[in-house]
Order: sequence, then structure tokens, then C-alpha cells
Amino acid sequence: MAAGHGYGNVGDEAQCGACVQRWRSVAPGCKITLFSPSPPYTEALHNEKCEWAPRVAWFRANTDNLYFGDWENFEREFWKLRRRLIWSVELMRRGVKLSFLCPRESSVINCLLQHDILHISGGGFLTGKTRSRLWENCLLMEVCALLGIPYILTGHNIGVFEDEKDKNVARRGLLNARYIGLRDRGISENELNATGICGSHIESTCDDALLCPRADNEIVRSQILKNNGDSDKSWVAVNCHYWGQSEVDKPKFTKQFALICDHIASQLKMQVVFIAMTPTDADCANDVIKEMRQSAVKIPYCPDFRVVRGIIADSVFIFTMKHHPIVFAQGESVPVVCVALDDYYFHKNRGALDNTGHTKFLLNGEEFYGETFKNKIDQVIQQKSTITKEMRTWVEAMRKIELNPYKRVITMIGGSREPLC
Repeated sequence: MAAGHGYGNVGDEAQCGACVQRWRSVAPGCKITLFSPSPPYTEALHNEKCEWAPRVAWFRANTDNLYFGDWENFEREFWKLRRRLIWSVELMRRGVKLSFLCPRESSVINCLLQHDILHISGGGFLTGKTRSRLWENCLLMEVCALLGIPYILTGHNIGVFEDEKDKNVARRGLLNARYIGLRDRGISENELNATGICGSHIESTCDDALLCPRADNEIVRSQILKNNGDSDKSWVAVNCHYWGQSEVDKPKFTKQFALICDHIASQLKMQVVFIAMTPTDADCANDVIKEMRQSAVKIPYCPDFRVVRGIIADSVFIFTMKHHPIVFAQGESVPVVCVALDDYYFHKNRGALDNTGHTKFLLNGEEFYGETFKNKIDQVIQQKSTITKEMRTWVEAMRKIELNPYKRVITMIGGSREPLC
């Protein structure tokens, strides 16, 4: 299984954990191996065997700046590697014991050959805003197709392509997918159709982390108390981050975010409880708290997604910039007001809110820096009962089809795949 896990992003780890749980439900004795940029970390968190992710084995993502920063050189190396991979697989298929890959690069192929299927679980990484991840995973899919290994995708946003190169790479990778599950009700489907990828194997369902466990009330209450909060007083879970913002914009942003949090604390008489989805979210929260006039509760970063989900589940509503707090809130029927200051998060957050028909609670940059937030927050509180019902209805519909793709795969495989070599 490949995905965005391995970096300590709470949402990505929740997706991974939920998918592993589903495989264990439909095929209790199956062998699961997780591709990870940090195998020891992922093994400890999910208790499953791990191998180096293609981004590390192929592109040295942990040691070079090629993967995350130097696009020009990444693109050049990508085409060279792709050529060597294709040649090596073709020779393998013909029974020729010759490879153009080093052992580290071959390890990905060797791992694939030991499994019946590749599952690329969800995230927002198959987009033009995360190009190296888009290209890496599409190359992985292309290799699977050459090896004759079926592959499926679940819980994705796909699109926001930068240029025709992105579209061509995506088309080659996604062309032979047996199943593509999307999480944004038609938005990504339209993007796929524009690249020529369409068919009944494509479905808009939900994020992989929509249905996953939460921490119980006692654990949540202890977290609030431990961080100088009042576990008997109502709270709003809040998430903020600096991703995609320039250094010039940060002071203006923190002041405005603090203003909104002060409004929640002073006008609504609710605690503001900051949650972190990544370690760097905590840095942003620190800056916002310094600008606030009212007090706030800051929960330290915790990689256990159940704790974060529990805090969200017991909130009156949430105010978030990131995508997975929305997903957790929907899964727990908690209303959402969210912010998107760039195309990447607008695409993700709008898609998530649209699943339950609540896109009106998304603030763009102009609305965020104006007075609109007050109306949105008022509406969420006034319409809480209706919003909760709408969320619950959609979540129950998703629960009924949760295991369908997994069961379909078991039927599709129908036994062991013949090995290539």
C-alpha cells in the first residue's frame, strides 16, 4: 500500500490506519506491506511490515532536495529513471536476467512482485500542486501495469494540473487502474474526464479517514484538562497552518486568525482549542495565540489520529484550514467553518464540504480578511441541528458502501497471480 503516511501527518496516518483495518476486515490473513519514507516510524504506528517508498528508493527523497524542491532536475531524473524501469521490466518479462536498476531501485519492483495488488490510498497528492508526488505515484502505477499487477486507488483528489505534462503523466498512470475512488463528488471526476480517463470503475465516495475510530471521552477530557482547559466548558476545535503562505503574508494572516478566535471566545463564550495535524501546525498556533486577547487551549501535536478526532467529535463546531479536520468532523457529525487561501486547499476543502452540501461555509481569502466570518459562524450555530442531520445521512450512506471496493478486489483477484519470474 502506498499513500501519504510516514511523515507524521495525522490525517494521512488516519487514512492509512482505516485502509489497513478494512483489508483486515475483508481478508483477515492477508499480507500487507506499507511503502513508507520512514519504515521504522510507520511500523511502530501501524504494526504492519514496511518497505522504502518509491520516493526514497527511486528519488532519494530523504537525502536530496531533488524530490521536494528542485523540479527541473527532478523532471530530468524522472525521465531517465522511467526509461531504465521500462527496459528492466521488459527484460524481466522476457526472462532475460539483466537490469538497468541499482538494488535500491529494484527493491520496489521486488516488493510489488510479492503481492497480488497495489493499493494507493487516499490523499491530495495526485495533483499539480504536489507534482513530484503525482509523478512518482503515476510512475509506480505504470510499472504495475507493465508487471501485470492490478492496482486500485481510494479516497483521492485528482487534478489541478499545472500543464500538459502533468496530464500526460496522470493519464499514463491512471489508465489501467481497476478502481478509482474519489473524495470530492464530481470535481476530480471532471478533471479525469478531461484527461480521457472515464468509466464505471470511477466513483466519487469519500475520504479514507471518514470512518475511523476516535479516542473516548475520558481521554479527550484529560487532554483538555492537562493543557489548562476546562473539560466541562464548550469548545471549538481550531486548526491553522502556514502552508503555501509567503513570509510577507504571515503577520497579516496571524492577526486576522487571532481576531476570529477572539470573536469565538468573547462573543460565543466558548473555549478555543488548537489542534495540530502536523508538528509545524503547532508553530502557527503559537503565533496566533500570541496575537489573541482571549485565552486559548493548545493541544500538543500527537500522531495518534484518534485523539485529534475525539477532540473534534466533542466540539460545538470546528474552524479549520486543513482538510482532514473537515473529514473527521463530518464523520462525527460536527459542523464546519473552514478557510482556503490557495488553490490547493480550495480544491480539497471545497470538495470535502460539497459531499454534505456545505460549501457555503468555506471562506476564501477575501471573505477571511473581511467580516463574512461572523455570518458564517452564526449560521453554523443556528443551523447546527440541520447540518448534523445532513452529515449523519451522508456518513451512513458511505458506511454502507465502505467495504465494496475491497470486496470487489478479492473477487477480482480470485486466487494467486502467476509470478512473472
